[in-house]
Amino acid sequence: MSMLYLYAFVQPPLDVGSLTGVEPGSPVFLVETAGVGCAVSRVPADAYDRARSAGSISEHLAWITPRAMRHHEIVAHLHDRGAALPLKFGTLCADEPTVRALLIERRDQIAEALAGVHEKDEWTLTLSADQHAVTAGVLDRSPQLVALEANARDLPDGRAYFARRRFQREVAMEVANACAELERTICERLGALDIDHRPAAPRRDGERQPIAVLSLLVGRGQLPIVETMLAKAELEAASCGFTCEITGPWPAYNFVPRWETPAFDGAP
Repeated sequence: MSMLYLYAFVQPPLDVGSLTGVEPGSPVFLVETAGVGCAVSRVPADAYDRARSAGSISEHLAWITPRAMRHHEIVAHLHDRGAALPLKFGTLCADEPTVRALLIERRDQIAEALAGVHEKDEWTLTLSADQHAVTAGVLDRSPQLVALEANARDLPDGRAYFARRRFQREVAMEVANACAELERTICERLGALDIDHRPAAPRRDGERQPIAVLSLLVGRGQLPIVETMLAKAELEAASCGFTCEITGPWPAYNFVPRWETPAFDGAP
């Protein structure tokens, strides 16, 4: 018995004849109706049932990893060939009539979202700053904080402890405000360029912890304009070691609606 594995909603016509799915020897094909489509392939239902009850984490990962990588490769290929709305790894449907019913039910939502990502790529923008440099800048601009630090040094040990704690809290708050202002500046300039952006999962990088990690949806002719804006922002805030790292392109993973589709519950 087989099921259909769903990769992405797409805009027909779209040539997928050369693509092989997450399972070897299973070609990718389109199920389409009402002017929208879904790229799918057949998978053995019993294999996915067994994967749900895999004995160990290592066995589970050994089964998932190559399929997750292949899923991403297929979605990226679809994205390169036309507008694509990626679905979660392991999204399954019983058969073609079920997929067609889903397409008909959500036709307007799918068509609108496809139009929104047409000829656009997702990029990840990481905003970072040197925390020591930001702190130094905060102290340079705040005589009150400098006086608070000096006062803590002159107090007896018991009172000095609480004064130092207060100083540290005040500095941390001002550093956070300075970093938030850098992020606001970038977001305002992205908005002025009509670039859709939203928060992404942050990552840590030692003393250069990111101020923010943003997902951007950038038209394929707009990237040089975005890069020029970011370079200018880096120069303006060079004193605090401000950097804007942009990586990609990716399919628009973070710019698609939250589809309520039957998903394989062993997916990470």
